[in-house]
Amino acid sequence: MNEVLTFDNLHATQHYHTEDLIVQFQEDCIGRGFTFESTRHYVSQVRVFMHYLDERHTDLTLLDKDTLIDFVGYLRTEHGKKQGVSLKTLKNYLTCINTFLSFLYLRERLSADVLMRFQQVRKWYARSYKSDDPITVRKLLTVPELRMLAFSILNPRDRALVVLFAKTGIRRNELISIDVEDVDLQRLTIMLKPQHKRTNCQVFFDHETAKVLEIWISTRAQLGYPSKGPLFISQKGGRLGRQGVYLMIRKYAQQVGLDNPHSPRTDDHLTPHCFRHWFTTHLNRAGMSRSYIAWLRGDRMNRDAQDTYIHIDPEDVLRV
Repeated sequence: MNEVLTFDNLHATQHYHTEDLIVQFQEDCIGRGFTFESTRHYVSQVRVFMHYLDERHTDLTLLDKDTLIDFVGYLRTEHGKKQGVSLKTLKNYLTCINTFLSFLYLRERLSADVLMRFQQVRKWYARSYKSDDPITVRKLLTVPELRMLAFSILNPRDRALVVLFAKTGIRRNELISIDVEDVDLQRLTIMLKPQHKRTNCQVFFDHETAKVLEIWISTRAQLGYPSKGPLFISQKGGRLGRQGVYLMIRKYAQQVGLDNPHSPRTDDHLTPHCFRHWFTTHLNRAGMSRSYIAWLRGDRMNRDAQDTYIHIDPEDVLRV
């Protein structure tokens, strides 16, 4: 049985215990099947929390509500941007920290009282109010606007990336995880890596997408990269990262007037997630059934008893 941490034995080696606990939590996330990106995100949020406690010489095992409320205030008014984090981001922080504290409680490294106090604070401050939690409206491009954006991009890698985003509706993590060998230019399919949020890993693309992918894969080979490995390569030669994709999309969108960097409105900005909205909306407008769209998006849905017995044939989806 693991010993419950006390103020004396924790404070004496505060940094060691902080890192030790975070490493154990990271290993637990991996063991529970979290994706690499999810694990990185959870650990990153927990580090902010632990750093806050370390800076104030606060004992993790003796947390009181005042300290927890002060942490919430720190996030809302100081951390990150000058105006603090949004309510949505705050909820995300509290979710990650709750998972961390629950892990410590499960391992008998934290008392039930501390976990309960945190959950009470979380429940109170994670409430949504109309005044400060507006519905996020994503920018929706028209077909001509998307065509203009794609053809304004001369870099074959970046054009292939934008077209693939739009024509498949895949998420950013799914896109950057694609390897060359996952792409079948003959059958017009891609087998995505398993992701926590995705059910169906097979996605289709059209001949227009196949052409830009073929150009990029050919260019990629001419640049001396191996025939296997990451489809989208960064300037440093490794796999393109999430932030690199985000900055690239914003840059090209701003060049053609589809993103206003000075506007506070979310629908004035073109981000990678906007392509998922574009894909879904235009398939719906074209008359595709909701079940087929959900299959292509790889959505996890609450299924009723009848849905369990309905089987979707990929060939039917491809034909539609």
